[in-house]
Amino acid sequence: MVFRGKPSKACKRCRERRLRCDGQPTCGACIRANAVCSGYRDTAQLRIKDESDSVRRKVLIKKSAATSDAPSHLALSLDVQARQSFFAHFVLGNGLGTSGAFDFLRKFHDPTEAPEFLSLTIDAASLAYLWHQSYSETALLRAREQYTVALKATSKALQSPDMATKEAAVMASLLLDLFEKFTNTERQELVWRSHINGALALVKARGLQEFTDPSSLRTLVRLNTNLIISYVSTDTAVPEDFSIVRAHLSKYIDAEHPKWKLSGLMEPYANLRSDIHKGISPLECLFRAMRLDGEFQALSREMHEKLQYKTLVPTSPSDMVYGTSYDAYLDRHVTQTWNVLRLTRIMINEFIIDACPNTAAAHTAFENIQSLASKICASLPQYVDCAGTVAQLQKTSSPGLSRNFTCFGECVSHLPVQNLACYTLIFPMFVVGNAKNTASPMKLWVQKQLHYMGSHFGIRNAEIVAQILERGKEVSPWTIYSLLGSYAWGA
Repeated sequence: MVFRGKPSKACKRCRERRLRCDGQPTCGACIRANAVCSGYRDTAQLRIKDESDSVRRKVLIKKSAATSDAPSHLALSLDVQARQSFFAHFVLGNGLGTSGAFDFLRKFHDPTEAPEFLSLTIDAASLAYLWHQSYSETALLRAREQYTVALKATSKALQSPDMATKEAAVMASLLLDLFEKFTNTERQELVWRSHINGALALVKARGLQEFTDPSSLRTLVRLNTNLIISYVSTDTAVPEDFSIVRAHLSKYIDAEHPKWKLSGLMEPYANLRSDIHKGISPLECLFRAMRLDGEFQALSREMHEKLQYKTLVPTSPSDMVYGTSYDAYLDRHVTQTWNVLRLTRIMINEFIIDACPNTAAAHTAFENIQSLASKICASLPQYVDCAGTVAQLQKTSSPGLSRNFTCFGECVSHLPVQNLACYTLIFPMFVVGNAKNTASPMKLWVQKQLHYMGSHFGIRNAEIVAQILERGKEVSPWTIYSLLGSYAWGA
């Protein structure tokens, strides 16, 4: 047994830099540096340590070193780690709630199977994803270097008329767009739309008749989703070619599925935002917003049939339940679909109030916002309240968490799917906390939950968003959306 002295109570980053650590759940020095706080050690357990096993291992290592020159292990390079992480989340999926949104890249898991320019764009997007997950400045620097190489290689490849009409060219453009969404958090309009517009132009050059097999159709679906979000978030009208692509896709997919219909309604919503930004009359804004909200409301009734959720009462009081009940969904994808509809309706109803305040229409819009905001809040406990509703759902075999969420021991670790589900809640929670027409108690509750997500789950951006809300300054929701990584994190 060895006495190790009195160890520091500071977090790892402050210890390494010999900084004064304030010991808060997410320390102030880490927040100011935009770094992930590692949390704190149990100093009581660190004072005395049994070193017997350590001594025994050192002796064995010395003996093996004397008989072999082979290294005990080889660390994976940053590029390899990034690529493996990217494919695990975006391409291959693993049944634990990972995305799989870029599953059309599956055949290029082996880098030698992809054209060089496509492989380079995969590497650039992978490193950007690794940076977004780890906040490693080394990963970000490497990602930008790789992006520059990938951009030059792609531009050179597109000079060939034959290569420009290959599906790989569209894939490369989508990956370059994904890179920008991860790394360009300033929401610069031209940058945010340049690669997605390029992908749309390449589809047009190739011809939609070439997009009929499952892989190419999945590529088009991803283009459809990324394009509409890029235009909504930059207050820009959607190009006509978007409707042409959707009409083609509707021949091959379930065009009646609520998620597909929801993405279709985002087109008139994007055009309305664009026209408001340009300056339309309050009366035109009112009529268009009311008509569009009616269409979203009708879709929500259809969604109840296919994407149901259950409203439950917690078995014991919890600060993480706003009101007296919460909602349990099948999985985070269903939750996210519902919350996209709700947060969009909140913003549409705020258009109505701004266009025609102190009217019956404004009163109805105000009530709509309260109801929609409450339902967003009710979607939180299923993923965040580990000691309460999560445990309740696991015991009762209710939909959702009971199948794929586990908290280990005293809730010191969570599955990646739970962290991802929590992350996808940050934006709708911000919309609720930032809306001009939500109640003050609800705003304070949202801030408290975001602080908790930051400290308990180690989600740095939840803490940052909570602090933005606390400052009370007017911030565009789409500025926060870009801060969070746009559709890249929840794709």
